Amino acid sequence: MTTLKESLLYAFWRVCGLVCFHRDMINARYQQTEPAVLIATTALVTYVGQRALRRLIYGEGFVPNVRRGLLASLRNLPIVRNYVHEQLDKIAVDVERSLNKCYAHCTFVLELPDKGWTPETILERMAENDSLSHVEWKKGVVSGAIYTEHDPKLEGLMVSVYERHLRSNPLHSDVFVGVRKMESEVIRWCCNLFHGGPESCGSMTSGGTESLILACKAHRDRGYFEKGIVYPEMVIPATAHAGFDKAGEYLRIKVIHVPVDPKTMKVDIHKMKAAITRNTVMLVGSSPQFPHGSIDPILEIAELGLRYGIPVHVDACLGGFLVPFMDDAGFPLPPFDFRLEGVTSISADTHKYGYTPKGSSMVMYRNHKYHHYQFSVATDWPGGVYATPTVSGLPST
Repeated sequence: MTTLKESLLYAFWRVCGLVCFHRDMINARYQQTEPAVLIATTALVTYVGQRALRRLIYGEGFVPNVRRGLLASLRNLPIVRNYVHEQLDKIAVDVERSLNKCYAHCTFVLELPDKGWTPETILERMAENDSLSHVEWKKGVVSGAIYTEHDPKLEGLMVSVYERHLRSNPLHSDVFVGVRKMESEVIRWCCNLFHGGPESCGSMTSGGTESLILACKAHRDRGYFEKGIVYPEMVIPATAHAGFDKAGEYLRIKVIHVPVDPKTMKVDIHKMKAAITRNTVMLVGSSPQFPHGSIDPILEIAELGLRYGIPVHVDACLGGFLVPFMDDAGFPLPPFDFRLEGVTSISADTHKYGYTPKGSSMVMYRNHKYHHYQFSVATDWPGGVYATPTVSGLPST
């Protein structure tokens, strides 16, 4: 009776025999071929194969990429292409008709007037355009657009601030020294609010999406320069803000969406762990997330980040100026900020529950090691060294 050991040995020698047979056959066939041709052909085939494989695997993964390629080929068939264009044209007409209902009786100014308008005319035109909307947002009936009540006194203060700094350019901090001081004070207030240490730092931005893009840019560049990651990936909950997907498109970062628990709507920490690869440059958790208001298990995500040496970003854009006060309000929450060693960056929108005008947000970092990679610096520009901290070039102050 044949033992398992004998069977394995037989299989091993059988494979060796096949390898030797095919080796001899290949050597005999290409015996007259120049070595340089063999080397060049092998290198070319390897390069093309690697590029093709990378194209298939990179992005959303092998199966989605193949599916997308097949669908693209199908859509290019004349009969399918014509049908799709016909349906899209119908949808475009319906959407345009729906959006233009409120403008049915309006007159549009399509060219720059030959003569300038008086201030009174400009204000009259603005009042006419404001009257087109019939949504009474000042009464608090709009969700997801206006986050604070209509306070005439607060709005009067904002108008006064704008009037004072209407011409300020924060990019030139050597000219507008006071603006730089005020910006640094606000950044420090926010870092302290999220329990940042003396090394914590950050930037003011134009909104939550820019804050997310900058955090992704910082972690992507850190992954490239410190770990040599050429094909970066970020692992985020399926409920994370769509701004992360936009950041992935802008910055060429593969976005891995992790399912959430169907009851709690919090990210499945086990599936998040399984999604981590050697190309992962950041993990993301929301505090809270937009679709359901749930707070992801930031503590567990931070522990994952520490274990694998991956930065963790906490997106608190929605509730960033509510959740820090929950403990004082009698609704204690698990730690979600810089109290957790694994948390390396946080985003929070001041223009939501921070009561600032629209177009203001914060991105904060545990220390300068991460903040450093957020900056863009052009050292060889003929106009001189050009360094900016944000996408728009200047802080949103």
